[in-house]
Amino acid sequence: MTTHETTLLAIHPVATADPATIAWVIPPGTLDTVGEVDPVPTVLAELGVRRAVVTPTGVELTLPDPALWRTQAGAIRTALLATLADPGVWRAAQVVLEADRITAAVEQALAGPAGEIIRSHGGDARLIDVRDRVAVIEFSGSCRHCPALNATLHGQLARAVEQRCPDLAGLRLESRT
Repeated sequence: MTTHETTLLAIHPVATADPATIAWVIPPGTLDTVGEVDPVPTVLAELGVRRAVVTPTGVELTLPDPALWRTQAGAIRTALLATLADPGVWRAAQVVLEADRITAAVEQALAGPAGEIIRSHGGDARLIDVRDRVAVIEFSGSCRHCPALNATLHGQLARAVEQRCPDLAGLRLESRT
C-alpha cells in the first residue's frame, strides 16, 4: 500500500447506475482492501455517506438521497481525500480471502501503469484464475505472440502486483488457442 499526500492524489467521480451512488476513481494501490467498508469512515458518515465500497479501481460512496450529491459533492471529495491519506480507516466489513486480495491486486495492476503499457502496444491482459497464491493471466491482441511477453508478465506486471499484495507466489501465463 502506498501513502499519498492529499494534495497530490488525483481522484474523479463517475456516475453509476444508482443515482445515489458515485464511484470515485482513485489511483491503483491507494487502498489495500476491497469490499464494503464497516464502519464508513467517520468524516464521510458525518456528511451523510451511508455506504462505502472499495473496488479495485476506486471507492463507491452512497448517500441516502441522490439530490444530496448536488450540495455535498465538494465536501465529500475533500473528506474522501483526507480519509485516503489515512488508509487505516478503510476496514473491510468481511474477512477478505487471500485469493480475493490477489485478485484485487492483479485488477489494480492491470488498471494502472502496467496495464497501460500492455494496452499501448495493442495488447490486453486479464486474470483467469488464482490458484495456490499464483495468478493465472491471459494475454491477447498483439501481446499474444510478442517476444517480450515473459518480460512484461514477470517484470512490469509482477512488480506491480507484488507491491499491492506480498502474498502473491507468482504469475503464470495461460495460453488459449
